[in-house]
Amino acid sequence: MTEKKENRRSFIKYAVSFIIGAAIVGGGIAAYYASLPVKVVKETITITPTPTTPSPTTPPPTVEKVYNLRGLGGWVLGTYYPVMGGLSRVMYALTSEDKPPAIRLYVQSSGASVANIKLMSGGAADIGLVQNDQAYYAWHGIRMFEGTKIRNLRTVVCIYPEVFHLVVRKDSGIKSFEDIKGKIISIGPVGSGTTENMLEIMEIYGLSVKDLAKAERLSDTEAVDYFKDGRIHGVVVVSGLGVAMIKELCDIVGANIITIPKDMREKIKAKYPFFVDVKIPAGTYTGVGDIESLAIKAVLVCREDIPDIAIYTLIKTLLSEDGLKQFYLAHAAAKYLTRGTALEGISIPLHPGAERYYKEAGIPIPPIPV
Repeated sequence: MTEKKENRRSFIKYAVSFIIGAAIVGGGIAAYYASLPVKVVKETITITPTPTTPSPTTPPPTVEKVYNLRGLGGWVLGTYYPVMGGLSRVMYALTSEDKPPAIRLYVQSSGASVANIKLMSGGAADIGLVQNDQAYYAWHGIRMFEGTKIRNLRTVVCIYPEVFHLVVRKDSGIKSFEDIKGKIISIGPVGSGTTENMLEIMEIYGLSVKDLAKAERLSDTEAVDYFKDGRIHGVVVVSGLGVAMIKELCDIVGANIITIPKDMREKIKAKYPFFVDVKIPAGTYTGVGDIESLAIKAVLVCREDIPDIAIYTLIKTLLSEDGLKQFYLAHAAAKYLTRGTALEGISIPLHPGAERYYKEAGIPIPPIPV
């Protein structure tokens, strides 16, 4: 009996040691793969050639079992971050090493559009969301990219309209856009497309940051705190509809969103054609009725050197019936994406892997304003 107990104790000790060891090794493996660059060669296999038939001397194309992509979202309380998280979950659920390639997307928060463009173009990330106007400016080396043409990024898919919200405290005295004169407004974090959009719209109104009492450059969490404390009169948010940050301000503090009248919208679009008219429906935010505003498009872009098969697999999976169904669970803004809207607002050339998919799927590729 004593011998059996000793054997049982030995077995338990061995099992516990094995489990702990496996957990440590497993954690190490997970950390290792999370830190890998764009692709990991675990096994090379042959795949069916693309529509372009290789010559008899050309070896058949290959695909790696797993492609690890470093992704960029935006503010944690904004729209980019949860949308990119949703894309990551779709890839994890619907792509597999058993039927290569598997796409694994590791997403981190960031300073949004302008910062994302610079990080991707510099090789610090592989894929991320940006505003279509910022992508255009980067391609041409104008505005915030003055003197530096960034030509190593490519479009994957246009996902949803990003709505310009000028959110103000109810006690701010701001009833129209012109009323921001002499007020303290957070115009977006340094390096963000939000700031650029605010400056574009202010320009058409004949205003500049000098007309504000102060132009704060706050992150989303800072802006929420400042707004609640009354340290700012308003905050500019460019995001999908229903963003958590604005909901919080409307629910807890009470806020208004400023309408941009039709005549001013037409003037803004004449100078900046990336903007489109948009309506914020009543009820989107607590206590806020129908609001007329402007929007640009949130576009998924990647570096041009990402393997074609990785991007082809990503977009084919995302725009599948199951892919869209799962993606729509990520955020209300994700529901704007359909196969029919996937290329609305494209402003820089397509990645070859994405172009291959759109051609195979019979989705018309519109002219690109470059």
